[in-house]
Amino acid sequence: MESIDGKLGPTHESAHFRSQLAQILADAIAKDALAIAQQKEPNAHAVRNVALHTESVQRVKFQLRALGFIEEHEGAKGKGPYWQLTKQGDQRTMELLVQHKP
Repeated sequence: MESIDGKLGPTHESAHFRSQLAQILADAIAKDALAIAQQKEPNAHAVRNVALHTESVQRVKFQLRALGFIEEHEGAKGKGPYWQLTKQGDQRTMELLVQHKP
């Protein structure tokens, strides 16, 4: 499984970062919702139309920042700031995404 940093790339423009973060969160929610739905309806195969409020995405971004998992950097001249995973954020991402053998 690819790390979040791999999905977002090494640097993130703010609007692009928010969009990518929202999509990653929506995908994770859809996956969990499908697992729950399949407990009640084993033939369920998809969850559609997952929508996240901008405030929810912002809250996640602030939490990641407060935990020291992402940090803001100044962009090159003429470009805005961008977000990047810290070493701690990358390590924690790897820990969460590594699939453990049963």
